[in-house]
Amino acid sequence: MKNKRQFYLRFILAVFLGLTLNLSAFASSAICTQVENDPASKHQLNPPPSHIDGSEALIYKSIDGVDLRLHVFEAIQKQSQRHLKNSKKPVILFFFGGAWEYGSVNELIEPAKYFSERGVVSVLVDYRVFCRNGSSIADEISDAKSAVRYIRSHASKFGIDPNRIAVAGASAGGHLALSTATIEGFETSNEDKSISSKPNLLALFYPCSDVTTDEEKMYGGDAIGTYGKEVSPLYHVRQKLPPTLIIQGTDDIVYEENKKFCSESNTFGNTCEFIVYKGAQHGFFSADFNNGKWYRQALKKMAGFLTNVGYLKYK
Repeated sequence: MKNKRQFYLRFILAVFLGLTLNLSAFASSAICTQVENDPASKHQLNPPPSHIDGSEALIYKSIDGVDLRLHVFEAIQKQSQRHLKNSKKPVILFFFGGAWEYGSVNELIEPAKYFSERGVVSVLVDYRVFCRNGSSIADEISDAKSAVRYIRSHASKFGIDPNRIAVAGASAGGHLALSTATIEGFETSNEDKSISSKPNLLALFYPCSDVTTDEEKMYGGDAIGTYGKEVSPLYHVRQKLPPTLIIQGTDDIVYEENKKFCSESNTFGNTCEFIVYKGAQHGFFSADFNNGKWYRQALKKMAGFLTNVGYLKYK
């Protein structure tokens, strides 16, 4: 039974977690090699794109010889909203998944465009990953915080409301998004700490909230290394966390930890909405997963959540 469970975990890792590695991967590990040797997955090791059609690419951080980019999709206003052209807009930062070891901003282009067409500035965030950059989970948390801080410090450039910054992500990307709100420290030393790196809203899909489990270490162990509770949002629940949406499948190794996170967050007086899809597995937030069955539902649930908190207008 245990071997069957491990096979299942590695299968969903290789196929669904969001992959982007390349033959020139920086770091070597069993997982990196596994993805590289899978024809359906090895594109996830490719170098990050320098430009994505329809967006503006900006370097938000240069570190260890690596330029990290944001791909910004401007908010598109409908004719009925033209009178609001000078109003400050909300923004969503999207973090891709991939076990902290691989992944691509390309996997979240569709939801970014969906929300930009609804009037929200949408940003795809590139960050360091283990197989390309030899980075640790701590490095990646640092990059996520840098991205939030950069957007807030450049809010006027994009017409953004610096107090309406949402972060979103799936799996490891969900962990990074959640970490920007819950984990203290792991800030980049040369940045202006007077500008907050904390978001105002969280929209998450099956985030990894506890990296101390055997299952998490099985697929993200290279990046996790010796880190544990200090980088696990589940152990940092407290008062005054941003309103949070977690969309979760029942047939998923992270189901229980996220159910517990949301319950504890609500106990502290926060707002954490936990939406469950029965039978959904890890990786369902993709148009290619099960013909997009849960993906489309989840996208609408996220839109409803943003509408309820005033980030989106009712259609």
